[in-house]
This record gives sequence, structure tokens and C-alpha cells, in this order.
Amino acid sequence: HVLAANIDTMVIVAAAAKPRFKPGLVDRYMVAASRGGVKPLLVLNKMDLVEDEPEQIAPYRELGLQVISTSCETGLGIDELRDALRGTFSVLTGHSGVGKSSLLNALDPSLEIHTQEVSASTEKGKHTTSASRLYVLHDDIRIVDTPGIRNLGLWDVTPEELAFYFPEMEELAMQCRFRDCSHVHEPDCAVRLALQEGAMSKLRYDSYLRIRESLETGEK
Repeated sequence: HVLAANIDTMVIVAAAAKPRFKPGLVDRYMVAASRGGVKPLLVLNKMDLVEDEPEQIAPYRELGLQVISTSCETGLGIDELRDALRGTFSVLTGHSGVGKSSLLNALDPSLEIHTQEVSASTEKGKHTTSASRLYVLHDDIRIVDTPGIRNLGLWDVTPEELAFYFPEMEELAMQCRFRDCSHVHEPDCAVRLALQEGAMSKLRYDSYLRIRESLETGEK
């Protein structure tokens, strides 16, 4: 998927609930951001629907990824997001129904972008944004809103390269017995050892396995 060109920041929007947080898609976006040489920023939206943020957020904070918790209903985090985007050219990405258009309305109420509710039965959002569109907001914020997607195919990333886009795995890989270790089945794999010892996030490792399998089989 080509999301946008010549951008500084990829704003990965996820929801705390409705739809529930999906780390696998966030990981795919992070790989795409790293591959494209842009800064990833994770926005956890709809915090008004939960008491605490999902526990799956912890591995991303531990990685040093900037995470901003927001609510378009209460205004939580909107000023922090505005400050983070000031002077940047960004792209707004995320699963359908996570509230990307609502965030834009919160950043600039004059936009009055149409939004829709997430289906209560399927937890799937409706595509209110059907094509990418550039918005120029106050504070020198330029941001491209993209249609919500349910799957993200990675372009120009091989299975062998994938671990390099997981920074915590890249560091551990130097300690593996084999330089070409896939971190799937080889003996003396530092990544799997860290996983067993609790030093590697299982959620992130499971995402790595799923993405690697999709790259090997050519699936999206």
C-alpha cells in the first residue's frame, strides 16, 4: 500500500475500544513507517470508553514510541497531539472506525468532516473517508487523511529483512548463533530465548511470525 509521499510522520491511530485495539495492524504500520524512513506516532483514541488503556500498549511505550492517548468526546490529548504535529507533514492511518476523521474535527472544528458510528455487532467501521485528502490546519499542520483499512500489505520487505524493522529483535539478533537466523526454529536463538525469559513481548513476537508468514506466502 502506498499511503502518501514526502511525509515526516505517520500517525497510527488505534482505538482503546469499539473497535478493540489490534496490535498486529499497528506493527505492520510501524514496519511501513520504518521502511519509508518516517517517524511513527501512535494515537490511542476513544479513551473515554475505557477506564485504563489496553495492556497491549505497554510494549510500544517500552520501545520508546511516542504514544498519545486521546478522546474526541472529552478533549483528552488533543492539545498534545496538536503540539506533536505542529510544523510537520503527516499521514493519518489506521483501522476503519478508530476515529481518524473525528480527530481531525477535534483538531479543527471548522472542518466538519462527516463521521459514522462503528457497528455494535461486528466492531467494524464504515469507510466515511473514501479517498486520501490533504488538510492544512492551524499551527502549520499539514496532514493527509487516508481511508481506513482492515489489512495492510507491506511493499518491498523480504522475510529475511523483517526482523530489522522490529528494533528490539534487531538488537537481540546479534547474539543468535546463526547470522541468518529466522528467529522461528533455529537453536540458540537469542530472540526466542528472550521470549522464554519474558524479556521479549509475546504480542510483538506473534506479530512478527504472522507478518513473516504473509511475506513468505505472498499473502496481504
